[in-house]
Amino acid sequence: MVPTDVDSFRAADGPPLAAPAGWVERIRPERRRVLVAGDEALGPPALLGPLIDLAHALDLEVAEISLALSADPLGRILVLSVNPVPLLRSAVHVEAMAAHLERKAFQHSRKPIS
Repeated sequence: MVPTDVDSFRAADGPPLAAPAGWVERIRPERRRVLVAGDEALGPPALLGPLIDLAHALDLEVAEISLALSADPLGRILVLSVNPVPLLRSAVHVEAMAAHLERKAFQHSRKPIS
């Protein structure tokens, strides 16, 4: 049964179906990609904590998060995608990933062998 406050339509010879809800978010054409590697990130300082938290919430050790600004007057920051296999687009990205892997290797070397 479809609640009365849900828009619905009736399929041919079938029960009422909920109409899909959707909207088009207008976004500015500029994109920003942020590399997250462990507890470090390369991006706008104000966003680093929330973007690291997002990657960790998705159980990702490394990620490339693609951002854009909405075209509305507020210019809200939108997450467009989270890529678990980041593209290392510059020497800075390669250095950040190497530093992360070195930290992980050091942590692993300190674990006792059982």
